[in-house]
Amino acid sequence: MGKIKVIILDFDGLLVESVDIKNNAFKEVFKKYPSHLNQIMKYHFENNTVIRYVKFKYIVENILKMKYTEEVEQQIIVNFT
Repeated sequence: MGKIKVIILDFDGLLVESVDIKNNAFKEVFKKYPSHLNQIMKYHFENNTVIRYVKFKYIVENILKMKYTEEVEQQIIVNFT
């Protein structure tokens, strides 16, 4: 038999609890909108099964009432990681 070359682990709650890390990342990304932060986090918590990219678009367009461009998306992604 050959040697194992790649091992893939799913850390989401299995080995490391990452929920708080993700929650803090959302707060960090949108902290420059303090008057909207409670509404943003409420949406984030209530839609925990929605992928982050869909959340980003919804937040920008529906909560912040801004145009969601590729540039805006890329800036959010950079700040999120």
